[in-house]
Amino acid sequence: MQSETAFSHLKDFFSSPQAQKTAVSLRAGAEIAILVDGLPSFCLRKSENALELSNEIPDHPDLTFFLGVESPARLKELKNEEIGTLGVSIFKLMVSEDPREKIRLSVHADFFQLARNGYFKVLAEGGPQVMRFLAEKGLGNFSKIKSIISQLKDK
Repeated sequence: MQSETAFSHLKDFFSSPQAQKTAVSLRAGAEIAILVDGLPSFCLRKSENALELSNEIPDHPDLTFFLGVESPARLKELKNEEIGTLGVSIFKLMVSEDPREKIRLSVHADFFQLARNGYFKVLAEGGPQVMRFLAEKGLGNFSKIKSIISQLKDK
């Protein structure tokens, strides 16, 4: 996939009303690095009012998402889903066995920075649907989520 196509798909997804609504809880200045299968890095940054995707390398990302070559197109297909369905679909991509669509995560911020920057509020936006999915995957309480975050720290 070309960088322009991946960027276009991701821009469509992150500018959708659902993505924007979910990201309201993020603190302004929060940054996420997004790497798509060998392409240059993208930066997802929360401004005062919205999520903004750019072709920049983030200065201090809290997280890095590593996307398989087909992940941007999969995310674009989800842009009209309800927030709970959207969250579950993203988590399904994270546990996918297909490397072309798999999303991996590396955490750079510590637990308290993640909380301060609003990431757990974003997780809660998914509601019972997301919480049920996480419980089915063994992440049914906050201490288990904290444990998995520790395992993902700078991987």
